[in-house]
Amino acid sequence: CSACLALHGARRTTQPTDLLPWVDETADPAHARSVNYEGVRNVIEAARASGTCKRIVRVTGKGEDPWSFFSILINGFGSMAKAWNYEGERLLRACDIDYTIVRPGYM
Repeated sequence: CSACLALHGARRTTQPTDLLPWVDETADPAHARSVNYEGVRNVIEAARASGTCKRIVRVTGKGEDPWSFFSILINGFGSMAKAWNYEGERLLRACDIDYTIVRPGYM
């Protein structure tokens, strides 16, 4: 393939048990860390392993600035989804594969 599309996104909401110090909410495979960070890392590794993938296209959402009002609100209710998405984008920017990040205004 010449390009890989990364269209996944986390759908898990913050649970009351997430506030308990002995609960590791990031162990949930639907958690934003698993989807928006580990998922991007897996896509990068798979693209490298393929030897033929020349570009990764990542579709994210509006407001990936981790300190914007919108991002803080989403992080509070959505298991830190914006923060982990931002970290996933940082991985993509640091990798040695060409990339495009698409941020539609509404998804």
